Amino acid sequence: MDVIKSTAETADVLFDQIHFIGHGLPEKGILFHWESFNANAGANVPKVDSLPLKPEGVIVLFGCNSKAGDFYDWAYSMVGLDETRIRAFETDLEYDAWEVEEEGELIPVTDWYEEGNESLMDIHNFLGLKKEE
Repeated sequence: MDVIKSTAETADVLFDQIHFIGHGLPEKGILFHWESFNANAGANVPKVDSLPLKPEGVIVLFGCNSKAGDFYDWAYSMVGLDETRIRAFETDLEYDAWEVEEEGELIPVTDWYEEGNESLMDIHNFLGLKKEE
């Protein structure tokens, strides 16, 4: 099983803006304060009506079940319903996490794997990232 450790810095493409966003649930998608996204939020909640994307900009919703729910639909509309400009997770993100002691301090370590992470690999390929051997 290969560990994916690539970064945008090693990609053959240049990104000047990448957002990594939250956690989600099946059917609800990405959550905001544990609630589903509401593009028409009331007066007490700041309303967001667009994402500031360049014409060639892409959206990657990096969070469990982020392809579900109203937020995905809203983000999809921000790229003009162009499926080539948006990627998101259809399932949970599978990963391993542990702590390593360095100089008396516990440092969190997280690794993502190809196996069981088809959505992650789709995003990985979409961004043009290469796997470290």
